[in-house]
Amino acid sequence: MNLDDVDLIKTVLKKISNGGIAGIVVNTVKRAQALAKLVPEDVNMMLLHSNFLAVDRESQEEKLQKAIGKEGTRPAKMIVIGTQVLEQSLDIDFDVLFTDIAPIDLVLQRAGRLHRHKIIRPKSLESPQIYVMGINGPGDYGDGNESVYPKYLLMKSDYFLKQTVLLPNDISKLVQKVYDPTADDVISRDEMPGLADARVEFDKHLEQEKSKAKAFQIAPPQYAGHPTIHKWLDRSQSGVDTDEQKANAAVRDIKETLEVILVQHTSKGDNLIDGRKLTDVSSQEIAQQVIRLPTATTFNIDMAIKSLESLTSLYYPEWRQDVWLKGALALPLDGHLSVKLGDWNLSYSSKFGLSYSKEDDHGS
Repeated sequence: MNLDDVDLIKTVLKKISNGGIAGIVVNTVKRAQALAKLVPEDVNMMLLHSNFLAVDRESQEEKLQKAIGKEGTRPAKMIVIGTQVLEQSLDIDFDVLFTDIAPIDLVLQRAGRLHRHKIIRPKSLESPQIYVMGINGPGDYGDGNESVYPKYLLMKSDYFLKQTVLLPNDISKLVQKVYDPTADDVISRDEMPGLADARVEFDKHLEQEKSKAKAFQIAPPQYAGHPTIHKWLDRSQSGVDTDEQKANAAVRDIKETLEVILVQHTSKGDNLIDGRKLTDVSSQEIAQQVIRLPTATTFNIDMAIKSLESLTSLYYPEWRQDVWLKGALALPLDGHLSVKLGDWNLSYSSKFGLSYSKEDDHGS
């Protein structure tokens, strides 16, 4: 299935026209937010992804469990849109599922949220149905999908994924075929052009990840002329042992790389996003208001850290002496819960999470 966002929502609405719970799992937060904004106001919709404050995400997860969990009170009709967080520990149940192409193990994990429990379903959705999106052609999965997952794994998952999959029987053999390099031999160049080149890039990616992980490996004891293990924990990457933000960025495999504490700063004072004044809550609670900034908005990590450190020192100098907040970076939003960071406009809402857009040539 390969539809634009508007047609996808129309297709989903048609699927559940007689009732049912539809899940849409996409690979990027930005697309999940765009899809959520296309759902008509009169249709029950929930959005879940990693760009929510922990308190808002927990609230969404709790509502989702109560609605479509094992003991949930299922609404007659509902659309749930999310990213990879829907693959995780949530015990939820969809009547029909739409998912972006992903490595086979993740596609199967997403499929595990389909017809999870023995319940009465709409007649047209009594058989489990999963639609895999984003396959433009052999080896073409779009920039968004290919920026999240290695193209090599997408190509092999595309090739070996069958029209009908039997769970859990097919899981092991499908995963083995995708991750076993020798299985490449059964795929001809005509069937999947560019597979060999994609594998070279994938192997290079693995080596880069191994090299990055070495930054935090404990090196052999280096006594440096002293009969002790003092300074043993040397790191191979300069500064990661003393700079917490750089340390996190050095080893994180996900795309969002920089954590900030989200607060609201206005002429009337400083608040949490829920409106409570910072002076009325504990430092521990302030420290829990963390969110990760997308890589696109912090392409230059050092510059982003320097900018946020300046804002934090300017507005919250007392944090430097606080056991919970020392070393933390603040992202102060204005009265509209928006802020400009470099060339990016960021905004937050409890319904859509953290959104971002780049200024156009006209500065709007």
